[in-house]
Amino acid sequence: MTSDRTSTPQYGALTLIFFTLAPAALALLAKGAAAQGLSQFGGIVATSAYLFAEVIILAMFMGVIAMRDNVGSWINVVGYRQRQTWPLFVVALAIATAYSIYFRDHFSWPLLNQFSQQVREAMSFWPPEFLKRPERGFPLDDAASSSAIIGSYSLLLLAFGAASAFQTLYFRGVILPRMDRLGWAAPFVNTALFVIYHFSSPWFWPQFFIFTLMWGVIAYATRSVWAVVVSHIIFNTYWFAGQILSEIGAG
Repeated sequence: MTSDRTSTPQYGALTLIFFTLAPAALALLAKGAAAQGLSQFGGIVATSAYLFAEVIILAMFMGVIAMRDNVGSWINVVGYRQRQTWPLFVVALAIATAYSIYFRDHFSWPLLNQFSQQVREAMSFWPPEFLKRPERGFPLDDAASSSAIIGSYSLLLLAFGAASAFQTLYFRGVILPRMDRLGWAAPFVNTALFVIYHFSSPWFWPQFFIFTLMWGVIAYATRSVWAVVVSHIIFNTYWFAGQILSEIGAG
């Protein structure tokens, strides 16, 4: 199914801002409450709850959009669902993943990094303690069994994968098609909204814009969100997969 102006309702600026800031605020509150409530069970459980809370909030807002647009099930709000051939899917996935990981792990612009550090120092009050992300809780205790390590880290891996998938489905699959009227400006504006959604770390917005832009560009160019969903999952979970393997090897 190809998204276009006749099949997908187009949203104005105020609506786009609402569907960016409202889930961002609720997700931040829900994540903070979930993490605080389960912190006594350890960092991995708290972090997993923190991430799954975001999945629930984004799914809820997809349901709200489904009702608003009268499209039935919440999955029907995903506008960019065009089927891709396997070669195109692999190429899109490779480009998106290589781009995002390169800019996250290897790109260095001293002036930009210095500016971000200055903003972070100036905003030392943010976020408040009850909204802060919990410690991820690894490495686990040396006495932990291999099965405990696998179970704990797999839960964290699943939580990061689910949060990554729903973030992408929401912003690249739901919001971006509703911005088609903007033409090629759409993926750039959409990336800016995606960055603002992460307002727990505003000092990091410039870098975040740079290394997530390709997801919006590829989703818009292919009218398909699936390669970008997988790319985002890889982007957020490959380090944790390596951590699991290293812990198992050390055990």
